[in-house]
Amino acid sequence: MCRFYAIMVNAHFKYSLIFLLFLVSVVSCNEPPELPLGPTISFNSIEFKEGLNNRDSLILKVDFEDGDGDLGLGREDEGDVRYQEFFFVTTTGELIPTFDNRVVRFGAPNQPPLDFEHWIRDIDFDGDDVEDTVRVEFNENFFNIFIDFFYRADTNGDGDIDDDTDYILIDFNDIFGGQPGFNLNGRFFRLNTSDNERPLRGTLTYKMTNSFRISPIFRDNILKVDIQIQDRALNKSNVVSSNDFTLQ
Repeated sequence: MCRFYAIMVNAHFKYSLIFLLFLVSVVSCNEPPELPLGPTISFNSIEFKEGLNNRDSLILKVDFEDGDGDLGLGREDEGDVRYQEFFFVTTTGELIPTFDNRVVRFGAPNQPPLDFEHWIRDIDFDGDDVEDTVRVEFNENFFNIFIDFFYRADTNGDGDIDDDTDYILIDFNDIFGGQPGFNLNGRFFRLNTSDNERPLRGTLTYKMTNSFRISPIFRDNILKVDIQIQDRALNKSNVVSSNDFTLQ
Protein backbone atom coordinates (compact mmCIF):
# COMPACT_ATOMS: atom_id res chain seq x y z
CA MET A 1 0.00 0.00 0.00
CA CYS A 2 1.27 3.47 -0.87
CA ARG A 3 0.49 6.81 0.79
CA PHE A 4 0.52 10.31 -0.64
CA TYR A 5 1.28 13.36 1.46
CA ALA A 6 2.65 16.90 1.11
CA ILE A 7 5.13 18.87 3.20
CA MET A 8 5.60 22.64 3.11
CA VAL A 9 8.78 24.16 4.54
CA ASN A 10 9.92 27.77 4.89
CA ALA A 11 13.61 28.50 5.39
CA HIS A 12 15.75 31.61 5.78
CA PHE A 13 19.49 31.19 6.14
CA LYS A 14 21.66 33.50 8.20
CA TYR A 15 24.23 34.14 5.50
CA SER A 16 21.95 34.40 2.49
CA LEU A 17 19.48 36.89 1.09
CA ILE A 18 17.43 34.05 -0.38
CA PHE A 19 14.12 33.03 1.16
CA LEU A 20 13.09 29.49 0.28
CA LEU A 21 9.79 27.69 0.20
CA PHE A 22 9.63 23.95 -0.29
CA LEU A 23 6.44 22.12 -1.13
CA VAL A 24 7.02 18.40 -1.34
CA SER A 25 4.58 15.85 -2.65
CA VAL A 26 5.68 12.41 -1.51
CA VAL A 27 4.57 8.86 -2.19
CA SER A 28 5.81 6.28 0.32
CA CYS A 29 5.20 2.56 0.02
CA ASN A 30 5.01 -0.10 2.70
CA GLU A 31 5.85 -2.68 0.05
CA PRO A 32 8.89 -0.96 -1.37
CA PRO A 33 9.95 -1.02 -5.00
CA GLU A 34 13.59 -1.65 -5.76
CA LEU A 35 15.28 1.76 -5.82
CA PRO A 36 18.91 2.86 -5.41
CA LEU A 37 19.82 4.01 -1.89
CA GLY A 38 21.11 7.32 -3.24
CA PRO A 39 18.63 9.89 -4.59
CA THR A 40 17.73 10.22 -8.26
CA ILE A 41 16.06 13.29 -9.72
CA SER A 42 14.56 14.49 -12.99
CA PHE A 43 13.58 17.98 -14.09
CA ASN A 44 9.88 18.79 -13.94
CA SER A 45 9.37 22.54 -14.57
CA ILE A 46 10.58 26.06 -13.82
CA GLU A 47 8.59 29.30 -13.70
CA PHE A 48 9.51 32.92 -13.02
CA LYS A 49 7.11 35.29 -11.25
CA GLU A 50 7.84 38.97 -10.95
CA GLY A 51 6.76 40.11 -7.51
CA LEU A 52 5.92 43.25 -5.62
CA ASN A 53 8.19 45.07 -3.16
CA ASN A 54 11.38 43.97 -4.95
CA ARG A 55 10.70 40.26 -4.43
CA ASP A 56 10.89 38.11 -7.53
CA SER A 57 10.30 34.37 -7.36
CA LEU A 58 11.73 31.48 -9.30
CA ILE A 59 9.69 28.30 -8.84
CA LEU A 60 11.49 25.06 -9.63
CA LYS A 61 10.00 21.56 -9.55
CA VAL A 62 12.04 18.35 -9.60
CA ASP A 63 10.82 14.77 -9.33
CA PHE A 64 12.81 12.54 -6.99
CA GLU A 65 13.10 8.99 -5.71
CA ASP A 66 15.25 7.51 -2.97
CA GLY A 67 15.60 3.88 -1.91
CA ASP A 68 15.80 4.34 1.87
CA GLY A 69 14.05 7.69 2.27
CA ASP A 70 16.88 9.48 4.10
CA LEU A 71 16.13 12.82 2.45
CA GLY A 72 16.02 16.10 4.33
CA LEU A 73 17.52 17.50 7.52
CA GLY A 74 15.54 18.12 10.71
CA ARG A 75 15.98 19.24 14.30
CA GLU A 76 17.33 15.82 15.19
CA ASP A 77 20.28 16.49 12.87
CA GLU A 78 21.33 19.80 14.45
CA GLY A 79 24.01 18.15 16.61
CA ASP A 80 25.57 16.22 13.72
CA VAL A 81 28.81 17.95 12.74
CA ARG A 82 28.47 16.69 9.17
CA TYR A 83 25.70 19.21 8.53
CA GLN A 84 26.81 22.24 10.54
CA GLU A 85 27.10 25.55 8.76
CA PHE A 86 30.87 26.04 9.05
CA PHE A 87 34.05 24.66 10.61
CA PHE A 88 36.73 26.64 12.42
CA VAL A 89 40.22 26.75 10.93
CA THR A 90 43.15 26.21 13.30
CA THR A 91 46.67 27.58 13.04
CA THR A 92 47.76 24.25 11.54
CA GLY A 93 44.98 24.28 8.94
CA GLU A 94 42.84 21.67 10.70
CA LEU A 95 39.05 22.02 10.46
CA ILE A 96 37.35 21.58 13.83
CA PRO A 97 33.61 21.69 14.67
CA THR A 98 33.79 23.90 17.78
CA PHE A 99 35.82 26.93 18.75
CA ASP A 100 38.96 26.62 20.87
CA ASN A 101 42.17 28.58 21.30
CA ARG A 102 43.79 26.94 18.28
CA VAL A 103 41.46 28.83 15.91
CA VAL A 104 43.07 31.52 13.76
CA ARG A 105 42.10 35.06 14.74
CA PHE A 106 42.16 37.94 12.32
CA GLY A 107 45.55 39.62 12.17
CA ALA A 108 47.53 36.38 12.11
CA PRO A 109 50.18 36.27 9.37
CA ASN A 110 49.66 34.60 5.99
CA GLN A 111 45.86 34.69 6.15
CA PRO A 112 43.26 35.83 3.59
CA PRO A 113 42.05 39.44 3.72
CA LEU A 114 39.01 40.28 5.82
CA ASP A 115 35.90 39.19 3.93
CA PHE A 116 32.69 37.27 4.44
CA GLU A 117 34.00 34.09 2.82
CA HIS A 118 36.84 33.27 5.23
CA TRP A 119 35.95 35.02 8.48
CA ILE A 120 33.20 35.22 11.08
CA ARG A 121 33.19 38.69 12.61
CA ASP A 122 32.14 40.12 15.96
CA ILE A 123 31.40 36.89 17.81
CA ASP A 124 32.12 36.45 21.53
CA PHE A 125 33.30 32.84 21.64
CA ASP A 126 35.07 33.05 24.98
CA GLY A 127 32.21 34.58 26.98
CA ASP A 128 34.43 37.46 28.07
CA ASP A 129 32.54 40.20 26.20
CA VAL A 130 35.47 40.52 23.80
CA GLU A 131 34.34 40.12 20.21
CA ASP A 132 36.65 38.09 17.98
CA THR A 133 37.04 37.72 14.23
CA VAL A 134 38.07 34.14 13.43
CA ARG A 135 38.79 31.94 10.43
CA VAL A 136 36.11 29.57 9.21
CA GLU A 137 35.39 27.35 6.25
CA PHE A 138 31.76 27.09 5.23
CA ASN A 139 30.38 23.58 4.90
CA GLU A 140 28.69 22.63 1.62
CA ASN A 141 26.91 19.77 3.42
CA PHE A 142 24.89 22.29 5.41
CA PHE A 143 22.72 22.34 2.27
CA ASN A 144 20.92 19.43 0.64
CA ILE A 145 19.78 21.02 -2.61
CA PHE A 146 22.31 22.69 -4.89
CA ILE A 147 21.53 25.15 -7.67
CA ASP A 148 23.87 26.51 -10.34
CA PHE A 149 22.53 29.40 -12.42
CA PHE A 150 23.71 29.97 -16.02
CA TYR A 151 23.10 32.42 -18.84
CA ARG A 152 23.69 31.81 -22.54
CA ALA A 153 26.32 33.84 -24.34
CA ASP A 154 28.47 33.82 -27.45
CA THR A 155 31.56 32.58 -25.66
CA ASN A 156 33.74 32.06 -28.74
CA GLY A 157 32.65 35.15 -30.69
CA ASP A 158 31.30 33.24 -33.69
CA GLY A 159 27.86 34.84 -33.47
CA ASP A 160 26.26 31.50 -32.63
CA ILE A 161 24.85 30.80 -29.16
CA ASP A 162 23.08 27.56 -30.02
CA ASP A 163 25.99 25.44 -28.83
CA ASP A 164 25.35 23.74 -25.47
CA THR A 165 28.78 24.90 -24.34
CA ASP A 166 27.75 28.56 -24.57
CA TYR A 167 26.53 28.83 -20.98
CA ILE A 168 28.29 30.92 -18.34
CA LEU A 169 27.95 30.23 -14.63
CA ILE A 170 26.55 33.21 -12.70
CA ASP A 171 28.47 34.09 -9.53
CA PHE A 172 25.90 35.84 -7.32
CA ASN A 173 28.54 36.60 -4.72
CA ASP A 174 30.53 38.49 -7.35
CA ILE A 175 27.43 40.39 -8.53
CA PHE A 176 25.97 41.34 -5.17
CA GLY A 177 29.02 40.78 -2.95
CA GLY A 178 29.58 40.59 0.74
CA GLN A 179 27.80 37.39 1.73
CA PRO A 180 29.49 34.00 2.20
CA GLY A 181 27.78 31.27 0.29
CA PHE A 182 25.68 33.82 -1.59
CA ASN A 183 23.94 31.36 -3.87
CA LEU A 184 20.64 29.63 -4.47
CA ASN A 185 21.47 26.48 -2.50
CA GLY A 186 18.95 25.47 0.14
CA ARG A 187 17.92 23.02 2.81
CA PHE A 188 14.68 21.09 3.16
CA PHE A 189 13.41 19.16 6.18
CA ARG A 190 13.04 15.40 6.56
CA LEU A 191 10.57 13.87 4.13
CA ASN A 192 10.24 10.46 5.78
CA THR A 193 7.83 10.83 8.71
CA SER A 194 8.33 7.21 9.75
CA ASP A 195 11.01 5.86 12.09
CA ASN A 196 11.98 3.15 9.61
CA GLU A 197 13.67 3.35 6.25
CA ARG A 198 11.39 3.19 3.22
CA PRO A 199 11.53 4.24 -0.42
CA LEU A 200 10.19 7.66 -1.32
CA ARG A 201 9.04 9.12 -4.62
CA GLY A 202 7.67 12.60 -5.10
CA THR A 203 8.00 16.13 -6.40
CA LEU A 204 9.99 18.86 -4.69
CA THR A 205 8.78 22.41 -5.38
CA TYR A 206 11.56 24.87 -4.62
CA LYS A 207 10.46 28.51 -4.55
CA MET A 208 13.33 30.99 -4.39
CA THR A 209 12.16 34.44 -3.33
CA ASN A 210 14.89 36.99 -2.86
CA SER A 211 15.30 40.40 -1.29
CA PHE A 212 16.78 41.87 -4.47
CA ARG A 213 15.39 42.12 -8.00
CA ILE A 214 16.99 39.63 -10.38
CA SER A 215 14.73 40.42 -13.34
CA PRO A 216 16.31 43.80 -14.30
CA ILE A 217 19.76 42.20 -14.30
CA PHE A 218 18.97 39.11 -16.40
CA ARG A 219 15.79 40.11 -18.24
CA ASP A 220 17.46 40.01 -21.66
CA ASN A 221 19.27 36.71 -21.05
CA ILE A 222 18.36 33.13 -21.81
CA LEU A 223 18.91 31.19 -18.58
CA LYS A 224 19.02 27.68 -17.21
CA VAL A 225 19.71 26.06 -13.84
CA ASP A 226 21.45 22.83 -12.88
CA ILE A 227 20.01 21.00 -9.88
CA GLN A 228 21.33 18.33 -7.52
CA ILE A 229 20.12 17.04 -4.14
CA GLN A 230 21.85 15.12 -1.36
CA ASP A 231 20.67 12.64 1.27
CA ARG A 232 21.76 12.42 4.91
CA ALA A 233 24.40 9.82 4.06
CA LEU A 234 25.90 12.54 1.82
CA ASN A 235 25.03 10.63 -1.34
CA LYS A 236 24.53 13.16 -4.11
CA SER A 237 21.96 12.66 -6.84
CA ASN A 238 22.57 13.01 -10.53
CA VAL A 239 22.71 16.59 -11.86
CA VAL A 240 19.80 17.65 -14.06
CA SER A 241 19.35 20.80 -16.11
CA SER A 242 16.23 22.86 -16.55
CA ASN A 243 14.83 23.96 -19.85
CA ASP A 244 16.02 27.32 -21.10
CA PHE A 245 13.89 30.14 -19.66
CA THR A 246 13.73 33.93 -19.40
CA LEU A 247 12.71 36.34 -16.66
CA GLN A 248 9.84 37.84 -18.60
